[in-house]
Amino acid sequence: LALRDGALYAKRVVDDDGTVAGAADRPAAHVVIVGGTGKLGLEFCEHFAHRGAREITLVNRFGETAAVTARLQTVRAATAAQIRVVACDLTDAAAVSTLTAQAGAADLIIHAAVEYSGVELHDITATAVDRALQAKVTGIARVLAALPRTENCSVLLCSSISASVGGRGLALYAAGNRMLDAMAHQLRAEGLDCVSVQWGHWRV
Repeated sequence: LALRDGALYAKRVVDDDGTVAGAADRPAAHVVIVGGTGKLGLEFCEHFAHRGAREITLVNRFGETAAVTARLQTVRAATAAQIRVVACDLTDAAAVSTLTAQAGAADLIIHAAVEYSGVELHDITATAVDRALQAKVTGIARVLAALPRTENCSVLLCSSISASVGGRGLALYAAGNRMLDAMAHQLRAEGLDCVSVQWGHWRV
């Protein structure tokens, strides 16, 4: 909720003129999902595979594990998407350079990596700040600066409602996500089709 000039505003979903929906209906040729083997990343992978994406690259720190293979087996069998999992530590600039040098041009980049930084205010240190922001903010900035993109590439940054409402022990987590929101604003100002979405709480 937002209180502005005596009026109360709430976020809501509204219909548009169909232009955005029409663009979203066009299948992406190459989708790159950073944090692609997490809960949200795999949901995106399955969604775009069934929407006709030809190639999906899932980026994580450790590569394809047995659990991920089991989850992707059904998706691979049911769709024509070529899905690969690439290990890349976003906190390592050299590793990001290797990733971007090997990847083809992407027309959709999704940042779904989660760096949950639960720490009380009095325990915040410079090291904790650096660790909280490396993968969530700095890493995706490296990827976006180096990854080849098509002319009509779109970028989705997965933020959190904590960026707006905070919460005890969530100062660093909220700050990282708020920085993602600011990054999306900056990238749009530079002409890139980019949006940041503040997700709510997950069902356990």
